[in-house]
Amino acid sequence: MTEEELNSTIYNGIKSIVVLTDVEPNDSKIAYSLLNRIKNGKYAYVPADGKIGNNPKRLYAVFNMSVETAKGLCRRYRLSTFVYTELMEDDRIHSEYYEKTEDAVPGQKADNTFIMKEKCHRQLKVNDASEDLTVIGTNYQYSIPHHVVEDANRLFIKNIQHMIEVEKKRRNTINEDSILDFAIHRVGLPSYLRRNAIIKGFYDDVCK
Repeated sequence: MTEEELNSTIYNGIKSIVVLTDVEPNDSKIAYSLLNRIKNGKYAYVPADGKIGNNPKRLYAVFNMSVETAKGLCRRYRLSTFVYTELMEDDRIHSEYYEKTEDAVPGQKADNTFIMKEKCHRQLKVNDASEDLTVIGTNYQYSIPHHVVEDANRLFIKNIQHMIEVEKKRRNTINEDSILDFAIHRVGLPSYLRRNAIIKGFYDDVCK
């Protein structure tokens, strides 16, 4: 993919962004453990500015994570809210806001249950580098510098294209969507290895 083609497309190396919304600044041990777990799971994350309700929060935006994985992290670290955002092919952002509920759900423990409380859509200005990537809902707001998202997207696409070339030499049919979908939605060693290959160089080149 050329630079011109990359700049004219949606962020097709990023399908989703999970924003963990209530990592408390005064609980550094939990935050450290959480971020280590994200990195060890081979996900890429960056700090984000934002708030939940009227309260400023320390936020972390995690690229290409599924809703179910986000719920698992929140249960493990006793986080009560998160935002799941999909970057759609029609240049729109679809966002969902989840809260932990005490209401019983058949087959699940009450304190392990998250429900979607709000969803919203908006147009995404892909090429407007003067603004942050900003998502605002009734109960939440967060923003990430455009250059960080663009740099991450460019790196992910480069790594995915390399994986495709390797698979072609092995005479295997593979494409960008299947690589990302597998890395996001599957579990186990194969998906772990693909996530690792997708984010290669992220913490050295993008999140520095």
